[in-house]
Amino acid sequence: MGIDEGRAPENGGDEELADLLRRTWSRQQKILAAYHVPPEDAEDLVQETLMQFVRKRRLIHSPDQWFSGALRNQCRMYWRTRSRRLTVAVDGAILDVMAGGADSDAERTALRHGVVRWIAKLDHKCQRLLRLRYGLGLDDDEVAEETGYRSSSVDKVTRRCVQALSKKLAAADRGRPGAAP
Repeated sequence: MGIDEGRAPENGGDEELADLLRRTWSRQQKILAAYHVPPEDAEDLVQETLMQFVRKRRLIHSPDQWFSGALRNQCRMYWRTRSRRLTVAVDGAILDVMAGGADSDAERTALRHGVVRWIAKLDHKCQRLLRLRYGLGLDDDEVAEETGYRSSSVDKVTRRCVQALSKKLAAADRGRPGAAP
């Protein structure tokens, strides 16, 4: 049975949706709080979940339970996306800071030393991989040769190491104990 998106919603349309939102409001708030979704993004996640509900409503047997589960999935996807963005940003920043060139700028030198200190807080495998990758500028094949990883795995392992570094930096930014270098 397909979804007919061209027809008006059954059972009162807007009233049905408003009723669903009212019934699930306290559960929505608990889910959003449990996932630490910032208030400025919470409404967007609820709206996206509501749009999914409208598209799939004829296939849904228990709207309240479905809505709660779908909102949890939206929250998980929200944080995965944010985590990827942070990892990519840190990855780019590491490349920029660790890139060769003259360190005539005192601020850039201090930044480079800070990154090196943060990398030193990672496990030895990540330290070595990040130093080879960013400090020496080796490509995947060269890093694989030096570390014993398969060339096809280097990118994935690098992302994991950059993610670990990102988490440490984010924790320090939030002022968590023991996060400072």
